[in-house]
Amino acid sequence: MKQIFSDYDKDNSGTVTYAEFLKALEGNEKCKALLKSTAGIFQEMDQDGDGEMTFAELMRAFYPSCTMEEIQKAIDRWTPKKKVVVVEVKQLTAEEKEEIQAMCKSWDKDNDGNVSLSELRDSCMNLGIEEETIKEWFKQYDADGNDQLSYKEVEELLREFWTA
Repeated sequence: MKQIFSDYDKDNSGTVTYAEFLKALEGNEKCKALLKSTAGIFQEMDQDGDGEMTFAELMRAFYPSCTMEEIQKAIDRWTPKKKVVVVEVKQLTAEEKEEIQAMCKSWDKDNDGNVSLSELRDSCMNLGIEEETIKEWFKQYDADGNDQLSYKEVEELLREFWTA
């Protein structure tokens, strides 16, 4: 049943519109005789009348003697469980944090405790990093939007490279 529903749901939205239902029946030789009754069939299946058929509504149409609880139980049983992805936050060692602090101080030419875009650009372009990449990093890691990277923001920027 899930495969039939997926075949009807051409845009993968999780629901089937009347147009998708009609197109699915037109493409199936066995269903050509049903084309005259398509609107009525769809209306019967679309039980809440919202113009879209859900998988539960399709199941209810095919198994009218089942309760909604039984249908939901079947759907839950055969629907693949979503995999939980655990993203591990990379932790810096005390030594790595010290090295980043030293790097920040060397980049912070005006000694104001922050790294400006021009200071970051000057330091990183010497390493062969393209200006566009530097601007993207700056935009991504300037969390407070003050056009300055605090040492903590620079630490976040470098964390993924440092702990890779």
